[in-house]
Amino acid sequence: MWPINELQNGDVYVADGFGKVVEGTLIGSNLGSGIAAHSHTGVVFDAGIRDVEENREIKDLNGFYRGSDPSAWKDMTLTAINAPIRIGRATVLPGDLVIAKQDGIIFIPASLASAAVASAEFTNLEDSFNFELNSSGKNGAEFEDGWTPAKYQAFAEWIDQHPETLKMTKQEFDSELARRRDHKD
Repeated sequence: MWPINELQNGDVYVADGFGKVVEGTLIGSNLGSGIAAHSHTGVVFDAGIRDVEENREIKDLNGFYRGSDPSAWKDMTLTAINAPIRIGRATVLPGDLVIAKQDGIIFIPASLASAAVASAEFTNLEDSFNFELNSSGKNGAEFEDGWTPAKYQAFAEWIDQHPETLKMTKQEFDSELARRRDHKD
């Protein structure tokens, strides 16, 4: 429980168990409920867990792990808290942004998190605009060459008509729009 007691609301418990599933099950339902109570998010554990059914029922606990097994944790020792670790092929540092989806997990360095979030939010807006164009049959001939200045202009006008879609400030949107329009990556 010592590392779990260090968790704050919004933290993600990330631990390296070297991919060990059998006898690598650090997290059962007691620790799962502790993680949920402290972080209200979840866990990324590069090993196995036990008590899968109980953990799935715990409110505010999402879990990404290698597998499950009823065995207890064996021949493993806690060596550090808030230290760099490896999860699969990724090096993870304390404070990194964790994005976990069904298809996988990525870790974004804290220093790049703000730019990554702004870029992802902008891409979601581009997708929403494209989906609307596709559903109305307008994404073909007029915008055949992809993201041209004309399409970016139509996109900016669409945002002006749908300001509720912005999860960023209009200034952040305009800045990202200018960067992409000018191809400044």
